[in-house]
Amino acid sequence: MRRGALFAAALAGMALGCRLGTDAQPSAPAALTPRFLVTPDSLEFHGQAGDTLLPDQYLSLGYEANVSGRWTGFENGSWLLIPSGGDTLPFFLPVGPRPTGLAAGTYSASIWIIAAQDTVRIPVTLRLDAPPRATRSGSPTLSRR
Repeated sequence: MRRGALFAAALAGMALGCRLGTDAQPSAPAALTPRFLVTPDSLEFHGQAGDTLLPDQYLSLGYEANVSGRWTGFENGSWLLIPSGGDTLPFFLPVGPRPTGLAAGTYSASIWIIAAQDTVRIPVTLRLDAPPRATRSGSPTLSRR
């Protein structure tokens, strides 16, 4: 019985303290902003000088929680193509290198994806090897008999 009386007194004291406290209104808990994710965090393409197309790779865009929204994006490489500049999330974005006319070497570009207040930069590398050298075989000789 004593334990019950102490409990009742404690509750009454808390209620009285709440009524006598400041005029501040209880605040709503801060909403957690889900994290925007783009995977993978970089792309690397390999090909050969003279190639016109290489296989696309894909970026997965979305929030870690089940949240929808919109995204926009752009790239800065003349040899790089993203076929969409924005859509709703989640999204599966194809990324295609278009190396037509590029010499052997390594090329760098970036893709920027923006959703709400989040901006994610994806570095992209294209490595083009020199084409294999054609080997010359000896010219055929005609034998006269």
